[in-house]
Amino acid sequence: IGNAGGLYAASLSMTGTLLISNTAANNGAGVYAAGPATINGAQFTGNEAQDAATGNGGGIYANAALTATGAQFVSNLAGYGGGGAYGNGQTQIFGGVFRQNSAPGYGGGGLNAGNAASISGTQFLTNSGYYGGAIYAGGAVWMTGGLLAGNSAVGSGGGADLEGGGAITGTRIQDNRCGGCGPYGGGGVWSVGDLRVTAARFAGNSTGSVGGGLAFGTGATAGSLIVVNTLFAANVAPAGAAIAVGGAGSAWIVHTTIASPTLA
Repeated sequence: IGNAGGLYAASLSMTGTLLISNTAANNGAGVYAAGPATINGAQFTGNEAQDAATGNGGGIYANAALTATGAQFVSNLAGYGGGGAYGNGQTQIFGGVFRQNSAPGYGGGGLNAGNAASISGTQFLTNSGYYGGAIYAGGAVWMTGGLLAGNSAVGSGGGADLEGGGAITGTRIQDNRCGGCGPYGGGGVWSVGDLRVTAARFAGNSTGSVGGGLAFGTGATAGSLIVVNTLFAANVAPAGAAIAVGGAGSAWIVHTTIASPTLA
């Protein structure tokens, strides 16, 4: 099956539905929504969009706006992007859990958001992707609360790769890892654009490159970084173990704690 292994919809509103072990070669192994999709309390488990170059949205692929509330995405696979979910329009995620999803070909083991995204109170646990172990976003991301823990990536952003910056407020980002990560790094988060981090916690993240907790504008063109009232503790990297800022970026760090050990 090319697209829509389980369900195809021109537009979709779905509540309390379970999608298990569906497969597709390309987009939307569990669900393919050609238009806006609204998901409430659904569960996506073990779905696979298998192609390494074209497989997106193991659990759900939404070709327009995606809104998910209290949804669970567990052990889904996308060969390319968005192991749990792929939103091609504006993406809004409220609560819910993304756990053990993967996207080895490109990015967003848990979630791949093609445009702007709002994420509130969501847990991303032990997901993996090439870029952005839990989250890969092409636009700005506004993340409030929630937890990114135990996620991993190879190219950048063990927890998240934020290509359009945004804001992280009150989120716990811990025990994520970006293995080699080349020039990009970011054991917890990698970002470009303008990013503001407020009252967050980066703990126990690591990378083999730079920016064990947070890498901003490394290996790419950056904007401005503002970090306020945030804790960086026990992050690990060969350089910039807590924070690394690329040469094209600027940074303002205010009322923030950086605690050892922070060097590889």
